[in-house]
Amino acid sequence: MKRKKSIFLCFNVIISTLLLFSYCSDGGSDSNFFFESAKDVGPRFEEAASKSTGMYRATTTWESGDSIYEMYMKLRDFDPSIHSGVIDSSNVYKLIYDAGGLYNEAKENGESITSQIIFPAFDLGQSVVYDYAKNYNEGTSYYYGLAYREAGGLFYALLCSKVFEESGPQTTPSVMQCTYNESTGDLEIYMAYLVNYPSGEVYSVRTELIGNDQTHSFDLRIISYNSSPSSQANWRSWAGKGVSQGAGNYFLLKMNSNFDNTDRYYVFPAGSTDDDLKAMDSDGYAYADLPSTVDSYKEDVQAKTFFTVAEVPTALTDFPNVNHIDLSF
Repeated sequence: MKRKKSIFLCFNVIISTLLLFSYCSDGGSDSNFFFESAKDVGPRFEEAASKSTGMYRATTTWESGDSIYEMYMKLRDFDPSIHSGVIDSSNVYKLIYDAGGLYNEAKENGESITSQIIFPAFDLGQSVVYDYAKNYNEGTSYYYGLAYREAGGLFYALLCSKVFEESGPQTTPSVMQCTYNESTGDLEIYMAYLVNYPSGEVYSVRTELIGNDQTHSFDLRIISYNSSPSSQANWRSWAGKGVSQGAGNYFLLKMNSNFDNTDRYYVFPAGSTDDDLKAMDSDGYAYADLPSTVDSYKEDVQAKTFFTVAEVPTALTDFPNVNHIDLSF
């Protein structure tokens, strides 16, 4: 879906402006610890230092519609100094970066509330107590609500946002819940994101990332949904685990889609680049043929359940009250 880049540009510019203000107030981008921890937990595919021609497997173009390309775009490394306005918020790390910066904004301006569980506009399956919250709006096109709690080195954050672009018109809601343990390095991130295009087409992503930023071990689930796929899959779902960094380490992801409803397994050495992915067989491995490098966790990955279409937002009505955090003072 190549048109997503231009559709998301307005959203990215608005977010980048807010984050720049936040970081100037807080002393620099190093304070975005949710983002920095996520980059030390989850698998990230960097761009190769020497770029290839964009062709791979001899005959196939590296583009939307290919399962490995879709995986790369979701987990592509995001560097805010060069990728802001280039990589859109369907990328896991871009969305975490945005949320981490807005967390700093919430800490500057949040209001104390009676400690209470606050549920996001789209149910992420978490029940978390917060004691600070704030609702914001930037004109008539951008709304967001933030809630957080900090206790003994534990950090909890909730972000709900909506961008409305009148020229479309299109609407882009997102929700994210993050938990971080500063002492142990344990991180949990749950998020959902949707774009409602002017044509009525919907594109959405749901992600769950759990791991540790000291050991670089992780568990991951992602699903993407497209209501008008043409030649692409209507949905693709990934699940996996492994170690994302360090020489000699590997991670294993499995993928399924509505194309053939067949589990395909993909083995990645930690530190894989886009050129490494371009050389991979898009059919992946059958479970029985997996190499010994992933023996220690292949059974866990096989047993992992995929997110299903019933668990990903597919319409704006799946985000009730997305404009603001629902507070009960």
